[in-house]
Amino acid sequence: MRHSIILTGTTALVVLLSCKAQPSPAELCEDTIQSYGVFRDDPDQARPYAELFTPDGSFALGGNVTTGHEALMARHKESHENQRWQHIMSAPVISIQDERIIAVTQVSVKTGPKLGEMDTIIIGQYQDEFQIVSGSCRIKSRKTSVISRDSL
Repeated sequence: MRHSIILTGTTALVVLLSCKAQPSPAELCEDTIQSYGVFRDDPDQARPYAELFTPDGSFALGGNVTTGHEALMARHKESHENQRWQHIMSAPVISIQDERIIAVTQVSVKTGPKLGEMDTIIIGQYQDEFQIVSGSCRIKSRKTSVISRDSL
């Protein structure tokens, strides 16, 4: 905590400049959730996208599970070869029980051909388990449920 002291005669005024404590695990994980969409949608951000996960973190969609940074980067790059993406994340519902951090986030995903208009919208839900690693929140596992997929 930093203070600035201003003396006026014999009276001292203490002005609180900053008292922000370290972010809570929930705040760290909410930042990770919001960063996910930004990195996932940018074709040049495969490494930062993968590093949102723990080294053995997994992403599951349907029957496909992608595990580990290298595989996540490859999945990211492959998904951008012919498509473009826009993830819109809801505010997550985060629970902390004992040392387990979990979240549920609703997501809308627009997608379309790389050089064309967005032509599909997918509504889904992410079910995440997180781990705090060196002061950052990382995704240990993300399970994706598709609720609907429609043409725009």
